[in-house]
Amino acid sequence: MKYNLLIIVILSLLITFPGVKPQESRDTTHITICADGSAFWELETRFELKTEEDRNFFKDYVEALEEEKSTMIEEKRAEIEDIINKLKLTVKRNMEIEDLDLNYGVIETVNKTYGVVKFQFLWKGFAEVEGDKLLIGDVFLGGYYLDKNETMIIDFPKNFLCEHVSPSPDEIRKTTLIWYGPKDFGEKEPSIILSEHKVSTETNISKKTEEDNRIGYLIAIAGIILFIIVYFLKIRKKNIEEDFFMDEDIVINILNKNGGKCFQNKLVEETGFSKSKISNIINKMEKDGKIIKKKIGRNNLIILNDF
Repeated sequence: MKYNLLIIVILSLLITFPGVKPQESRDTTHITICADGSAFWELETRFELKTEEDRNFFKDYVEALEEEKSTMIEEKRAEIEDIINKLKLTVKRNMEIEDLDLNYGVIETVNKTYGVVKFQFLWKGFAEVEGDKLLIGDVFLGGYYLDKNETMIIDFPKNFLCEHVSPSPDEIRKTTLIWYGPKDFGEKEPSIILSEHKVSTETNISKKTEEDNRIGYLIAIAGIILFIIVYFLKIRKKNIEEDFFMDEDIVINILNKNGGKCFQNKLVEETGFSKSKISNIINKMEKDGKIIKKKIGRNNLIILNDF
């Protein structure tokens, strides 16, 4: 049987709750590798909301998730810790998980609307550290499997080079490797070897001398490139789909649900965000004129500016 953390974790988020019909979805496993061998996992399920019926489905789905959020997080913690405890015996290094969280909301792109559910956690000891190298893959005992609607994305630090990767990714973007399902990985795959890229002092001096000799040309070229980049970014901005949650949208949805206003501590409660994160979001929204903040006692009443 394939060892597949995505199946264990993300499929449990796709439970058909009472009164909620199943709906086709797209699943993404996004793994961000850290220089110390840790990895931040984001397991995302995305539903395209094409009709009013789809929106009602996702509304019911989120209501069911809200009721079960704390229980689901603790269940997933227990499941992942059980997997990691077994892996420790094989890979022989310390592992632990931190910062488990479950988020959900609706995001709007240029031409589509999605309902998104995202489960995330930090996996310490995910990769083996060997000198200046990171060896990834020994945790995938039995391999890995991606279904037709699944994608795996692995990001690695900018100061690392990819010396080896198996199987070959379907797409490579600088420090990002992407595989699209259906795909059946072999034993201990995906397998990746990363090496830290260190530049010697002698090399730095040589490069600086070359750059000094070309400084006049670079200034002129940089000005032209900057103009081109700004111009095309303005054009492309309308066509770029958002890949992550919009925190402000989540806050606005909660405010709408509460008649356009609620206390700041309630936003902390309902979003699951930290107090400092909510404070930063509120300050930015107030600066942008999206909300009004009124001090009432020791708390703040947050009001949508449309009300």
